[in-house]
Amino acid sequence: WIGAAYLLFLAWKSWTAPPPEPAARASVRTWNIVRRGMLSNLLNPKPVLFLLAFLPQFTNPAYGPVWQQFLGLGLIFAFTGTLVTMGYGIVAGYAGHVIGRRLGLINRIAAVMFAGLAIRLRAEIMAVLAVVAGWLLLQLWSLAHDARAHQRARASIHDGYVRALQRCATDRPL
Repeated sequence: WIGAAYLLFLAWKSWTAPPPEPAARASVRTWNIVRRGMLSNLLNPKPVLFLLAFLPQFTNPAYGPVWQQFLGLGLIFAFTGTLVTMGYGIVAGYAGHVIGRRLGLINRIAAVMFAGLAIRLRAEIMAVLAVVAGWLLLQLWSLAHDARAHQRARASIHDGYVRALQRCATDRPL
């Protein structure tokens, strides 16, 4: 129930959210973005480990010092990686501008999705509760049925004992 209520709260907040103002986006200089990206890549040990594991198969001591081959292949890898990442950045920037202009519509779509998820979650909770209630009713019916069957069996056994005793008392063979 709490999860469904929270999803409804998010739906309400998304539906009533005002569109952001275009001036709200902070303008960041390109050099600061490039500097932060370079620092992040230089401090990340995974590409270095990848290159140390991947590049040796492409080196040959007959072509010269191996460290120079590593350096050349590493620079090629870094250059092509930079070009690909710049392409991702350009596409993401364009998508950000396009999405930013339609953020009111996107908030409404998100609100409808949150509300739909809340309704589905509540329906699933109700289905689980119905299954549990059905199982409990089945158990209660089974217990009641077993008790009646037990009473009938006891009565039948008791009647059999009484008849056997009556036959013994009259000395008639069973």
